[in-house]
Amino acid sequence: MKIELRNVKVAAFASEETTCFQATIYVDGKRCGTARNDGHGGCTWIEPQELRVRINSYAQTLPDKVSPTLRNPHDESLPFSYAQDAESLIDDALHAHLVTGDLKRLMKRAVVFTKPDGRLYQVKPRASIDEWLRTAGHESRRVETLTRLGALQVLNWLPFDRALAVYLAATAN
Repeated sequence: MKIELRNVKVAAFASEETTCFQATIYVDGKRCGTARNDGHGGCTWIEPQELRVRINSYAQTLPDKVSPTLRNPHDESLPFSYAQDAESLIDDALHAHLVTGDLKRLMKRAVVFTKPDGRLYQVKPRASIDEWLRTAGHESRRVETLTRLGALQVLNWLPFDRALAVYLAATAN
């Protein structure tokens, strides 16, 4: 089951403990319902109820979600994990949508790269990003500049899915 959100509207000013949003839910490319959260720390609402039940059934077939940063409160040597449900899958889809938009906006205004320390860095060239990255005849100068800066991977030059994976790994640290 492929779950994605479209027509996402986020009200950052109204977000307190959770992200205040509303969106249309698509399952396997078909419009199936809506999701919303009021941003006050409550649940994410999924409508119609039949869709919530369907997504919950699918979530039960998935392995537990493991946190990369949180520890199990009962045994600190283990990571925190939880069973997935419809709400967690929709919240993960929202997070993926927001992070994708963040990365696209960032790569439009800057050259984004990682260094051996695994962190993200950016450079804003004088020319537009498209011009700087694609102007023929200047490849060696661009590579030299990025090498001097210690760039390991340039996200702007990677396929977007790969760039997103690198971005998520770098921002998780």
